[in-house]
Amino acid sequence: STVVANGYSGAYGGLAGANVNYVTKSGSNAFHGNAIYWWNGDILNANNYFRNQANGLAGSQVDPRPFVNANQFAGSIGGPLKKDKAFFFFDVEGLQLAIPSPQSLSVPTPAFQSAVIGNLNTLGLSASVPFYNTIFGLYNRVSQAGAKQEGGGGCNDATLVNGIAFGAINPCAVSVNAALSAHTHDRLYVGKYDMNIGHNDKLFMRVEKEHGLQATYTDGIDPAFNVISDQPQWQSQIGETHIFGADKVNDFKASVLWYSAGFAMQSQAAAAAALSIPGTATGSMTFALGDGSLSALNADNTVIPQGRNITQYQFVDDFSWVRGRNNFKVGINFHRDDISDQNFLYVTPLVVPLSLGNFATGGTGGTQPSLIQQNFPSRTEVPIALYQVGFYGADDVRVTRDLKLTLSLRLDHLSNPVCQINCFQRLAPGAFG
Repeated sequence: STVVANGYSGAYGGLAGANVNYVTKSGSNAFHGNAIYWWNGDILNANNYFRNQANGLAGSQVDPRPFVNANQFAGSIGGPLKKDKAFFFFDVEGLQLAIPSPQSLSVPTPAFQSAVIGNLNTLGLSASVPFYNTIFGLYNRVSQAGAKQEGGGGCNDATLVNGIAFGAINPCAVSVNAALSAHTHDRLYVGKYDMNIGHNDKLFMRVEKEHGLQATYTDGIDPAFNVISDQPQWQSQIGETHIFGADKVNDFKASVLWYSAGFAMQSQAAAAAALSIPGTATGSMTFALGDGSLSALNADNTVIPQGRNITQYQFVDDFSWVRGRNNFKVGINFHRDDISDQNFLYVTPLVVPLSLGNFATGGTGGTQPSLIQQNFPSRTEVPIALYQVGFYGADDVRVTRDLKLTLSLRLDHLSNPVCQINCFQRLAPGAFG
């Protein structure tokens, strides 16, 4: 590959900066190949600094080195199909990972939990107790061994609950470390065909398939709240280079790409079962305190599902003519993107007591009331399309042996995004005064 440091050439549109040109491997008249394997595991890695710190405070291995297992492999082979005429190349690559995600979490202390449940019963809110027990049960999944003190005992405005004083000496919440692992994997398959059609024509075709499952978010409290992303991709290119005599060359390339990057809960059913109101048909939800005094439960579900499907096709043609001190170039390119936008927030309801004191009183007290937020979109997928057309003409003039001037003119047209279902609004002139 080469890095084009001068991005002001007429052949390159967009922002002026580094452009990267890369040429993929091809077969030759001799067979050649390679194979590699790489592994890394927890026995080769040190423990996280903060987990070691917690071990020192507790005087024992309360936060041991988390499990990690990384495997990466690749292999390729290339060679002739017909000597001096046709060649093939094939490559496969993959990785398999189990990676921990160390997190610092704020969880309620057993004393605070007991006081809150007692307070609900005192206030006549016993119907809320099963839901609170569900919330506390999730927080109690995280061991509080080696817990660290938080400022003010992590109490914010909840200093008196059910007649019990809370603060630095009797904390409401403590900070603990968690490091659960999640699995992710990816596979890449590439095939390429090269052909010398004649002395003046060369052709190549390339096909690539990739499919991976990304562990997007690993929850430190319950794996039911993990987020994953299934990401398949296909792409293909075809290119032809034609030489006209000794001083003219035309290069044509066409490509098409499709990929999907959708983000979803690892199991929406498991998330709903883990955090729901007992005795009801409530679906999955997210619980978070507005003042951040406790770590959120099912934290990313409010931004799930989201993602996109993209289809892109592109045509590029460049013609070059060397004449004396001049190298004349002209070219045209066109590319179009069809994007299926799936970004819709708060389809899953978000339950937000705005303070710890509000939470401790079942939403009836504290500085502000509770909030429940949910959106109801009419569609969960919106098709968007846009394209770009560019044309350029250039002349690289070698003035002297040590001086070359580049003269270029480029014209680009970038379309406005278009919604295929007429979902964009057209505001009337003067609508904002």
